[in-house]
Amino acid sequence: MMQQVYDKVCQDCLAKLVNTKAISDFDKLTAAQMQNFFANFYYIVQQFPKQLGLLIFNAPNNEALFTLGDNLIDELGGAEKVEKMDYSGLHVNLLGGLMKGLGFTDGDLKSITPIKETQDYINFLNDGYLNKSFIESIAYIAAGMEAIFPEIAKRMYAVLSSRFSDEQLIHFKEHMVADVKHDQQLRKMIYPLLEESGAAELFEKGAKEVAEYQIAMLDAFVRG
Repeated sequence: MMQQVYDKVCQDCLAKLVNTKAISDFDKLTAAQMQNFFANFYYIVQQFPKQLGLLIFNAPNNEALFTLGDNLIDELGGAEKVEKMDYSGLHVNLLGGLMKGLGFTDGDLKSITPIKETQDYINFLNDGYLNKSFIESIAYIAAGMEAIFPEIAKRMYAVLSSRFSDEQLIHFKEHMVADVKHDQQLRKMIYPLLEESGAAELFEKGAKEVAEYQIAMLDAFVRG
């Protein structure tokens, strides 16, 4: 029963995002639109480990704590790199080759300023992770990211692979695998929480709201 609820929420999120011009017409984006898309995407990926920390702060039980902790360790490059304080595995750094292929310099990557819609999205996430119930805010990452990004990444990879090397696209290759793992871990952790009174409705509410911010942001990426 909870799997059906969860699946429907995730499928609704995916359907909304793949219908945006930024995703459905990804192969038709101009050079300027592509740069705008990935400058903001880079900024979002840069924020993600810190946002996992906000979620960990509000973890309701040990299973949630360990599930999110494992995700954070992966995002930082894995346990071995964390132990060695080796920052090269940070997932935002895995985007470096692609960003340089798109014309960004190291200096550019240190000073990316997101567009308003991207900052609105980040602010929404941060506020939710800190101030909304755990079951509502976990929907942002569970239904709005981990469950659906492998499909979106696959579509983007299919377009980008004709222009960039596998090494430059390593971020997408990693997430097409890692996010499947994280999706399964999140499901195992979230299904029991959805059994609580009103929880399924809050989870769906969180997923719908995050999708609205994502759509506004994706539309802004390709405006003009």
